[in-house]
Amino acid sequence: MANLDYARCSDVNDYSSLANFAEVGVKHIDLVWKVDFDTSKISGTATLTITAAVDNLTKVVLDTRDLAVSSVKVRQLYRCIKLNGAVLP
Repeated sequence: MANLDYARCSDVNDYSSLANFAEVGVKHIDLVWKVDFDTSKISGTATLTITAAVDNLTKVVLDTRDLAVSSVKVRQLYRCIKLNGAVLP
């Protein structure tokens, strides 16, 4: 898996997106979907592993156009601790 250089993302403009992708990075997505072809609907869950690309991140904005989101849960929140510029595990 390639590492994403989040600093380079701040130079990218995606005018079709309202997400703050220059401030956060999605490291992993786990999708559990049920596809109903009779009703042309997809239902299920999307679990995202997100990391902050900036200090003092205050919000995460995801694109949800044409989606019916029924709930959002934060399972775990980790803070990145830096010591002399190095991230501690």
